[in-house]
Amino acid sequence: MDTEALLTERRWPGYRALARESGVRSCVTLPYRRSGIEATVSLFGYRPGALERSVRGPVGMLVEEITTGLLRDRRYRAALAEVGQLETAALQGGHRPGERHRHARPGL
Repeated sequence: MDTEALLTERRWPGYRALARESGVRSCVTLPYRRSGIEATVSLFGYRPGALERSVRGPVGMLVEEITTGLLRDRRYRAALAEVGQLETAALQGGHRPGERHRHARPGL
């Protein structure tokens, strides 16, 4: 949304008034979806049209990096949860974490 839209947009009167009061003259929100993660990044500019070129370049790369980091964090947390579950199962089975299971018959 640029200055013209901020001056004429009627859908969000509260936002429009707050943006104008704080000096915002342009804004953009970029949605991004990757592997089940949905994210949005919003940027605000104090000059009309200040964000037009940024959306295609550095801002797009920033959104990509943020989403990649969120996805990596989600996978890491899932792996930690699985390790915790495996450790709990081993303890309930009478084994200590890291201990090799001993079979009843030698050679197995």
